[in-house]
Amino acid sequence: MRIRNSLSATAVLALALASAAWAGIARERHAPVDERALKNLPTAGTHTNAPNNTVSYSNTIVSGPEWARPFADCTGLSGLGPVRYHVQPFYVSAAGAYDVTSVQDGSWDGYIFIYQGAFDPNNPNTNCVIGNDDGAGGIGTSEILGEALAPSTQYLVVMTAFELGEEGTFTNTITGPGTVTLGALGGTTDLSITKTAPDGVVIGDETEFTLTAANAGPDPATAVVVSDAIPGVLSYVSNNCGATAVGNNLTWNIGGMASGGSATCSVITQLSSTAGCQAVTNTATISSTNFDPSTANNSSTFANAPELIADPSFEAGSPNGFWTEASTNFGTPLCTIADCGTGTGTGPHTGDWWSWFGGIAAAETGSMTQSVTIPTGATTLTFWLEAPVCANTTDFLELRIDGNTVWTVNGTSPLCNTVGYTQQSVNIAAYANGAAHSIQFFSTISGSPSGSNFFVDDVSLAVPTCTVDIPSVIEVPTLDPIGLAALALGLAGLGFALLRRRAA
Repeated sequence: MRIRNSLSATAVLALALASAAWAGIARERHAPVDERALKNLPTAGTHTNAPNNTVSYSNTIVSGPEWARPFADCTGLSGLGPVRYHVQPFYVSAAGAYDVTSVQDGSWDGYIFIYQGAFDPNNPNTNCVIGNDDGAGGIGTSEILGEALAPSTQYLVVMTAFELGEEGTFTNTITGPGTVTLGALGGTTDLSITKTAPDGVVIGDETEFTLTAANAGPDPATAVVVSDAIPGVLSYVSNNCGATAVGNNLTWNIGGMASGGSATCSVITQLSSTAGCQAVTNTATISSTNFDPSTANNSSTFANAPELIADPSFEAGSPNGFWTEASTNFGTPLCTIADCGTGTGTGPHTGDWWSWFGGIAAAETGSMTQSVTIPTGATTLTFWLEAPVCANTTDFLELRIDGNTVWTVNGTSPLCNTVGYTQQSVNIAAYANGAAHSIQFFSTISGSPSGSNFFVDDVSLAVPTCTVDIPSVIEVPTLDPIGLAALALGLAGLGFALLRRRAA
């Protein structure tokens, strides 16, 4: 196991003096200090009402979906993930203080949360009520005590893990003064939405988007709503489903939808002929008052700018079949939090993997390279950068195309010593000729002093495609018999006049 440090230059120098010969540093996990300090401390709270109902259930998070869990107070996101999770909806019959306790099977460290209304793993802080790591029984137990719950309200227990790699079976118990019912209030519905543009984006004419909403059940859905934020480069024109539009924000109130039911809506927009071909990314989302166990299909995005970079977020991992990896110390710049920690940075911008250049008490050269065909009309390549520590002014990261440096950051850059990603945009129009080009992120770290860190994630090269409206039929005005006769006489008269002019 290897560690990547993000120590200051002074700290690294002291470390170097203490060890005459650097022989490699093992990676380790880095847990936020506040979370580590709170382990084994149960959530404050006690029973305030004598319980008269207890419901228990058992399940597992092994091979379950993953998310970035929040902290116990439902603010921010832990850097110890992604972790697996399980969702259990429930509701209660009477107001009062309820306990949710968990016992894990002894092989892993669990974490529990209560959500109200709905749970969206892509927005972990939304609707989050409270969470807790270790209960009175220490690691392997979790408990939320004395939480005030209301009747006729949907709640959800999200069982998850403290950190990456933790998973196993568990038994949870919900106790309180009223009847606790496991399941969805009003039933369970698997809603989905798809958004397409059958003819693509049309320059100077109407572009039609088709929204298709569906309910896979097993129960009927109530208060179904589709929201569509039409991008600003398009002008909203009309729809055929009774949706309302405020500016470019469209709301389609479907209402009830039977299990197995579906509905469609045509939304007409227009791209100005003077705007030229524009990148259009349009996302529609669907929701209801029912519990939806699968939210991955609750949004759909149409984009007319296909991504030309293969594995732009490095989620194929290492060894990578799309990028050529090189690092003098690690073999690859690619990292996950479990393998590398985060140093003093934030880890990946999205997903599990990112490219980490530098970060150790030794000289290092690293690169990530890919051959990409850059089409005519391409202008910009973007990527997300974080440079939490720049220990030496000569340490650098460059973006190279065919070996030519087109962008660089080094220890003198204002981008240095900043925690958090910023998106960088690079003009690559000079290479947009329809040929294949080598795109490379290249970094050299001197190691004296050392500790510079350059993070790269979410590389993108996308070129919009549009169609041009060309009328296929030339319309000719329809004439009645009298009109045709008049036209014939007029043409005959014109011909006679021309003949007389020639004769003269």
